[in-house]
Amino acid sequence: MFCLACGSNTNPFNQGGGNFSNASLTGQYFYQLTGIDTAANFREAGVFTADGNGNIIGGRDDFAEGTTITSGSSTGSYRISNDGTGVFTISISDGRVLQLALTLVSSSKVYLMVTQTFDLANGIFAATPSGTFAFRTHTVSTAQGPSATVGAFTIASGTVSGSEDVNRAGALSFPTFTGSFNAPDTSGRGTGTFTDSANVTSTFIYYVVDADNLGFFSTNTGAPGLGRAETQTGAPFANTSLAGSYAFGSSGDTNVSLAGAKTVGHFTAGGDGTISAGAFDSVEDGTPLTNISFTGTYSMAAHDSANLLDGQPVARFLPHQRSEQSGRRHRRSSASNYFFELDDEGAIRRPHGWL
Repeated sequence: MFCLACGSNTNPFNQGGGNFSNASLTGQYFYQLTGIDTAANFREAGVFTADGNGNIIGGRDDFAEGTTITSGSSTGSYRISNDGTGVFTISISDGRVLQLALTLVSSSKVYLMVTQTFDLANGIFAATPSGTFAFRTHTVSTAQGPSATVGAFTIASGTVSGSEDVNRAGALSFPTFTGSFNAPDTSGRGTGTFTDSANVTSTFIYYVVDADNLGFFSTNTGAPGLGRAETQTGAPFANTSLAGSYAFGSSGDTNVSLAGAKTVGHFTAGGDGTISAGAFDSVEDGTPLTNISFTGTYSMAAHDSANLLDGQPVARFLPHQRSEQSGRRHRRSSASNYFFELDDEGAIRRPHGWL
């Protein structure tokens, strides 16, 4: 079902020197997978513990495809060569088996199928998350099509309040919501519910990656989806909060195909509401656009969000700040999630722990 596209050598265990071994993968890990198999598109997420000796223990896996959601405990094994490439197998109690190729960047970051990552969760978690988080989700409903959401919420004693910007099949809305987070189990896996001001309820499983990061897995029937949340810092925000050179990227759906839109680019925010020196490359449904320049304006709300207009009538961007160095946004013309991050050294930077 999965394969790793990395280099030209098809043998993952004889590719040069290095200092990696089975001991490089030790501790508790959280993962998310997205793809399409012979039946339909699917989303999958879970947690497990790697013992450093090639064994996977104490895991949980959640899988959604179409209208079916299954969960189960998991065990397995893995093997890592000295160059950091390897394979692992996870057996889930409902009969499913994951067989994946991997490449270690470090003991806390692993690539699957080039773009998928594992994120190391430090220790055992037994407390409900608390604080203010910026988040994004992406789901594909069998009835309503794809949707992308960015927003912010605050958790206090398990109770949630927040606001979000929703792009559902091209229709934009700005609801508020309330909800709850139930306490996680010892693996860091818990459940939660959001109900928005339009009386739409979303149910989900969440995974504690660490004190500042959460992963989401949608449990709404017929709407498989994944998401992430990070603690928010730097509020209150103003136009001066967005200043400097930023790199950005996106992956999303179009009206023609799932995962049909990919974009990367950069821009400079002046700290005064102006966008300059923007350029992007994109592929949408197989049609490429290269080095497209743009300018624009933005206005930042004090609580957490901004409107960015990039000079093109089809694109309206809605960032939710995690800090003055980074943010998330989605594009109105397609159900896409964007991230952007301050580029201090003239290179594209990818936020650690985010897909």
